[in-house]
Amino acid sequence: RPFAIGKFEVTFDEWQACHDDGGCTVKPDDHKWGRGRRPVVNITFANTGEYLRWITNKTGHSYRLPTEAEWEYAARAGTATAYSWGDEVGMDNANCRTCAPEISHQTFPVGSYKPNPFGLYDVHGNVWEWVEDCWNPNHKGAPVDGSARLSGDCRYRVTRSGSWYYVSTNVRSAYRAKYIAKAYSYGIGFRLLRELP
Repeated sequence: RPFAIGKFEVTFDEWQACHDDGGCTVKPDDHKWGRGRRPVVNITFANTGEYLRWITNKTGHSYRLPTEAEWEYAARAGTATAYSWGDEVGMDNANCRTCAPEISHQTFPVGSYKPNPFGLYDVHGNVWEWVEDCWNPNHKGAPVDGSARLSGDCRYRVTRSGSWYYVSTNVRSAYRAKYIAKAYSYGIGFRLLRELP
């Protein structure tokens, strides 16, 4: 099914608008890195639902988290390589532990690196991104229509993208990880998906 997906990860500024309007109950910690255009972190899987309901009500459009399949399709942007720019991580293509001569020790403002061929920023590194799917160790038995896999260990949700803290193998388009849905982390944020008619 057709969908639109955010060019950027949701930022602290965008989250603050939701908080100020009463839609988002938590005010996440930024670890003294700064807020503004940095991706919002320290939000649980459930917290993302507050933002999604708020923006859906504000705009009249249907927003949700991407499924794992939708996320990878968007991140790959028609490529079949390890990263959207090729098979070698290179230097200064993303924010991760081994993506630059020195580790950043923090998130960067969204859009600090070149976009992928679909025009999406930070699909490799910066922060992990929550997706809708429950955790399963592999894709055996996964839906073939791109929908979310809501069976398995739903105490954990799938995260994609890797983050500033992890090495380059974790920011590959195909790499997937799990994180406990109720936990907060300075390395996890999210990206919006808008359903299209």
